[in-house]
Amino acid sequence: VRRRQSVGDGHLDCWTSETLRGDWPVLVSGPCGSAMDLAWHLAARKALPPWSSILAVSQLKGRGQTRRHWNSPPGNLYAAWLWPRLPEEWTRIASLLAGYTLCKALRIYVPDLRMKWPNDLLHGDVKVGGVLVEERRDLLVIGFGLNVSSAPGPQDMRPGAAAPAGHLGKLDRDCGILGLWLRLIGPAYQELEKIQAGKPGQFVRSMEELLAWRGRRVRIQETGEAERLGILVGLSEDGGLRLAEDAGEQVLYSGTILPV
Repeated sequence: VRRRQSVGDGHLDCWTSETLRGDWPVLVSGPCGSAMDLAWHLAARKALPPWSSILAVSQLKGRGQTRRHWNSPPGNLYAAWLWPRLPEEWTRIASLLAGYTLCKALRIYVPDLRMKWPNDLLHGDVKVGGVLVEERRDLLVIGFGLNVSSAPGPQDMRPGAAAPAGHLGKLDRDCGILGLWLRLIGPAYQELEKIQAGKPGQFVRSMEELLAWRGRRVRIQETGEAERLGILVGLSEDGGLRLAEDAGEQVLYSGTILPV
């Protein structure tokens, strides 16, 4: 179902689906600076209710972790999903939650998809997507980028990137990017509800099953710190990365993982 929603002096196309709750509109934007910035702009004006989302055709100023530029040409999926603030024990690991629930929803179509801690999606050993979480007051915006039809070339990747970029090919061939996003939101939300019915520790154990390079020797590059080497054991209950070094096990909360 398509309708138009007024925003200031303009409007956005608004889509809903029979499989999606009617009060969770998906607003479709043409080329914009950033889907996340647009989501915050609309949320501040009470024009975007919780659990609704923005889907952008392309982004001029898309961003990833530490505000790195996210290459955003047409043909890929660029979404910003508005969540209400979660209980504190879940807000602390919101990035893991968002990445896991979207990864689980996508595994219906790409069964071997995995997660690279803390917020990237891998197909094989190539990066095909990423999640970025921003928090303001009582809201979270979940930014989600998925390489569906194209990926940045080696010249566009930052030095020291843990994995080359790739794309998922014809994932949207029978439904388009909008249809693909509508297919992901419902299952991702259902997975989130199921997770929050339990404890964070239970969720972490479930997430470990999808963790890339678990049990393998890896090196961790931390900003301003010496490189660390060890076996990637899994996750701590608060979402940290457990690394078994020669001197014992350490829990890390930042850094780039590279397989050895």
